[in-house]
Amino acid sequence: MFDSQDVARPKEKGESSTQKRKRGPTEMKEITRARSEGQKLVIQYNELGQAIGQNATKLKSFIGTTVRFHVPIIYSDWPTVPKEIKDKIFELIEAGFVVDPRSKKAIIQNAGVCFRQFKYRLTTTYVLPFLDDVEKLKFPPNEYSFIDQQHWTEFVASRLKEDFKKKSENGKEKRKKHKYNHRTSRKGYANLMEELKASSSDQIDRSIVWKQARMDRKGQIPDEETKEVVNLIDELVATQNTTNGFGEEDILARALGGKDRPGILRGVGKYVTKKKYFHTATQQKTNEKEDDKATSKEHDRMAKRIKELEEELLKMKENDDCVGNSKEEPGMGSKEKSFMEGDENVNDMEDLSNDLESEKDIEDVVELNEDIKVDIAKDDKKVEGVTLEKMKVGTPCKLAFETKDHVVAWGTIIDSDAEGDNVKVAIDVVVDGDCAIPIPSEQGMYKMSQEVGSHILWPRDLVITNNIKMDYGEFTKDMSTFAPTPIQNAPVALRFLLRMVEHMGSAIQITTPHDVFGVRRKCCIMIESLKDFTSMRPIATACLDAYIMYLYTRMESTRTLNLYKFLDAGSISCGSSKEERVQLLTARLLGTDYDQLLLFPYNSGNHWTLVVINLTKGAAFWIDPLKNRIDPDVTEVVERSFNIMNKKKPAWRVVKCPKQSGVVECGYYVMRFMRDIIMSTSTSIIQIMKDSPRAYTQDDIDCIRSEWAEFVGKHVDKGLNKAKGNPMAFYKVLPQSIGAMKPWIRQLVDV
Repeated sequence: MFDSQDVARPKEKGESSTQKRKRGPTEMKEITRARSEGQKLVIQYNELGQAIGQNATKLKSFIGTTVRFHVPIIYSDWPTVPKEIKDKIFELIEAGFVVDPRSKKAIIQNAGVCFRQFKYRLTTTYVLPFLDDVEKLKFPPNEYSFIDQQHWTEFVASRLKEDFKKKSENGKEKRKKHKYNHRTSRKGYANLMEELKASSSDQIDRSIVWKQARMDRKGQIPDEETKEVVNLIDELVATQNTTNGFGEEDILARALGGKDRPGILRGVGKYVTKKKYFHTATQQKTNEKEDDKATSKEHDRMAKRIKELEEELLKMKENDDCVGNSKEEPGMGSKEKSFMEGDENVNDMEDLSNDLESEKDIEDVVELNEDIKVDIAKDDKKVEGVTLEKMKVGTPCKLAFETKDHVVAWGTIIDSDAEGDNVKVAIDVVVDGDCAIPIPSEQGMYKMSQEVGSHILWPRDLVITNNIKMDYGEFTKDMSTFAPTPIQNAPVALRFLLRMVEHMGSAIQITTPHDVFGVRRKCCIMIESLKDFTSMRPIATACLDAYIMYLYTRMESTRTLNLYKFLDAGSISCGSSKEERVQLLTARLLGTDYDQLLLFPYNSGNHWTLVVINLTKGAAFWIDPLKNRIDPDVTEVVERSFNIMNKKKPAWRVVKCPKQSGVVECGYYVMRFMRDIIMSTSTSIIQIMKDSPRAYTQDDIDCIRSEWAEFVGKHVDKGLNKAKGNPMAFYKVLPQSIGAMKPWIRQLVDV
């Protein structure tokens, strides 16, 4: 404590002090220095979202320093401080620390506490002791010389008013009611809990933390009233198996008596709500029969709707055929006349029809996305057989049959220690599905098309590894599975959506609610992306995001929002910096509830997979429809996120799942994976995938494409909301006449 007689006013010229020099105010110069060098301290968080660790202590000190320098003391309390000043404080903190964006509210609240404590220190140390010596109240304290003189004068005047004295007395009376004072100092409950977890394998309940926080350095409870509560806690712990088995009425609540006040949870620390700690919110158990009933009802509804749609098309075709028998003058048939309510421009109709007909002639060629390309050495003549010692685990390779010129598959070496003439490889892509397997597998498979995703032995002299960089263009002409599916084979609802959007000539924009991905954003589906989706080409990120939005609505109807959360398909995928992806993942994980699973599609640059994380259990699941290797990029992102939250590295599990037979189905498989997971009555990822087929059929994929089309169709135009998702009602809301729509309707009927 400072000697107020010496520091309450500036020293006069020539005046010296014989007082021992005391510690001055904290300035946190090391943070400012590190910030100027572009360095930041990373803040770690526990499962409750509280900042912990040594850097968290520095953060608290820096908040106090920032508040003292940037918030004028003339404001009566924290709520009256302008928002601009509060935002400035958070900006300064972000400049020196890597903090979770979701912690802004807690940081601002902490700044409010620091502001109140600073004014309390000024009042009790530099104002109240000198009420009889007004001269010593004229200037700010020497150690806080940065305080503006006018601000200091106003502050002192406010402390001399009667209403402040009454407020001060009320505060003192409230303080007297505090019976059980903790002794954690700057450590706080959060860091104390981490220490207890590190020293014990048992579950750490808040009653244990509360008890430990009131012990002195010798492990004793000096206060008698506190000792009585501690003894009661010990008795309650001894009489029941679990320390928090009664929810809010747990051991600490019964030992202290009464309920926790709103916004304050005893023995846990600041800024932790009951919902977060007890996990009582949204812990609704869905009945298995209700889930099955809801799923069955949804399937029946979709089947009925598609059937009605097909019947409508058939009726229209029959009407066209009947009317077409009558003779009309050249240039306009009776079919066109019967379909139109007024005169229409025949040339416009012919142009539209020709455009649509030209789109029907889809060539069975492969249109590769540049992002998926992987170079293969073109000069196979230079590729020689390599010894087993040079074959490293994880090395990509080409697999040849009989001769090195006959490449039948691509794979990855997974066992470099295999002895003899064979090498164990994972089959990633099959070029020649009808080719026989040189070494039959234990499962009795004999064709390459049956081994996608499997681990098999391959003759060493036919495993080509030198300079392999793989180019999909090398084998697409031989791989039928990569050819796009004709639009005519797409589900009816999807064909309707495509033609309607093409006629409108604009992209589809869907506004994503905040709760779906943790941030409000827009999902834009381009016409080209819709065409690719209809033709089973590589799927766009926006299409995956739209399906996740659909799944979210299903979870709302089945009351399972407490089980799963999502990240959008582009957040964690390759393309942006690891730092940014780590922060996004950390923010989303901190928002998950107890035992809630976080699902997100991940793209390594040319392939979609699904990642599922259980933060509570420290587990991460890798669900890959093409290969079993976990991408090191996503591993690093997830592990760095866990490290920020002071969690151990997650236990990764490679989940056996349905395997795709071609190259482009991965995005559709990931959509189906997510659907199977949220629609299952089980929450075991491994069991759900175990119950899935070896590979999805086209009907399985078309099911999700139909659901996608129906959901997206409702967002094509605001006017379509009146149609309630019925494509036949499009004619009522489109500005073009019914006659102008006839060519593409006929095209759909004729296929």
